[in-house]
Amino acid sequence: MYLAAIDPLALILSNEVYVKINLPRPPPDLAALRELLRSLDASQKRLALERTRQLDAYVKAVEKALGGPDT
Repeated sequence: MYLAAIDPLALILSNEVYVKINLPRPPPDLAALRELLRSLDASQKRLALERTRQLDAYVKAVEKALGGPDT
């Protein structure tokens, strides 16, 4: 038995648009990120660091749930 699925967007959008929205995202511009981080004031840096720690805790919890290296 052979099953196939058709993405409805492929039927609606032009090929050019469909390809653009389905291409992988480019890597982040690290130079622009460094510049942005340098422009943050002390309270913004504290908030960003706290959010980074929260995301890190989330990633570790997901790794543990998947049986990752810290299990």
